[in-house]
Amino acid sequence: MPRVKNKSAKNVPTIKVLIADDHRIVREGIRSSLSHYPFIKIVGEAADGREALRKIEALSPDIALLDIDMPKMDGLRATEIINKKFPRTKVITLTMHENKDYVLLIVRAGVKGYVLKDTSSDQLARAIKCVHQGNAFFSPAISRILQEYIHSDERPKPRVTLSDREMEILGCISRGKTTKEIADQFKLSIRTIETYRARVRRKIGARNTAELMKFAVENNLHKDNGRFSA
Repeated sequence: MPRVKNKSAKNVPTIKVLIADDHRIVREGIRSSLSHYPFIKIVGEAADGREALRKIEALSPDIALLDIDMPKMDGLRATEIINKKFPRTKVITLTMHENKDYVLLIVRAGVKGYVLKDTSSDQLARAIKCVHQGNAFFSPAISRILQEYIHSDERPKPRVTLSDREMEILGCISRGKTTKEIADQFKLSIRTIETYRARVRRKIGARNTAELMKFAVENNLHKDNGRFSA
C-alpha cells in the first residue's frame, strides 16, 4: 500500500475522524490505513448507527466514515440524524454498494462523500481532506453513476435557467471537483469560480455544496439554445 508523505503537513489542520462499521476487522484496517497521514486523527469507533450517534455527540469529529449496513440503526438513518443534530460533522459513506438505486438513496440522505471500500488509502485520505474543506467527493465509479443519472430522462426538468458556463460549473461540482480544480480547468481565477458557484446556489436555492450535488442528481438538465432551462 503506497504511503504519501505530506511535506506541508504542518500547515494542514488536524481532521478528527470517527469510523463506524459493524466489522471490527474493517475498522482496524481503516484505522491502520489512515495512520500514515499526519493530518488525520482517528478519535473513535462505533459498531452500529446508534453508537455512532453517541460517539459523535461526545467527540465532535469533523468527519464520520459510515458504513450503510449496520445493526440497530443503518448508515442512512444515522446520516439524516447527524445532518440535523450535528451539522458540524460531515458524513462520508464508506461502502461496497455501487448499485444505482443505493447510490441515489445515499446521496439524497445528505452525505458529503461516497467512497467504495476497495478504494486506496490515498483516495480515502483525499476524500476526507476534500470534504473537510467543504467540497463533495465521490469515487470515480460513483461519479459515473451520478453523471449517467443526471443526463438521463428519469427526472423532471428543473424550474430554473442556467447559463452554459453555470451548467459547466455545476457539472464539475457534481463530479466532486474542488474550486481550484474547476478554476484550473477553465483557466479562470478561484474568485471567479466562487462567484459562479454562488450564482448557481442562489438560482436553485442551495445552501451548500451538498445541496448543489443533490440538485444535480435529482434533476434532468437539458440544453436549449445555449441555455439550460425547465
